[in-house]
Amino acid sequence: MNNTTLNRKAYKYALKLQMRKQYPATIIGAGKSYFKKVERSQPISPLILTNKLREKLISIGDLFSKQNGNFIGCCSEVNAANYVLLKLPYLNLNEIFSLLLLDLGQCKKSQLVKIVK
Repeated sequence: MNNTTLNRKAYKYALKLQMRKQYPATIIGAGKSYFKKVERSQPISPLILTNKLREKLISIGDLFSKQNGNFIGCCSEVNAANYVLLKLPYLNLNEIFSLLLLDLGQCKKSQLVKIVK
């Protein structure tokens, strides 16, 4: 797995979000071999959620309900993995790697650029 590409994508994505004054809790990279996606924590649209991922999430609880302090379907892992599954639908969920690139939950807005460099 080439983390350099994901780190570079995450850095650019974080800067773009900062310019929009958006500060998500996390930014996650996910992928399978050459295909990689960087995504942020936010609710996923039920209209684009793949069936594989929907079934897995519903096995945990209702979409967007709070379980163990987190809202199901709102994390960056779900958003990034869903994008990969939309592009590569033949994959199983366990074939997609995810990598926490930036954990911004405890950071002040002014610290964002310092963290991603």
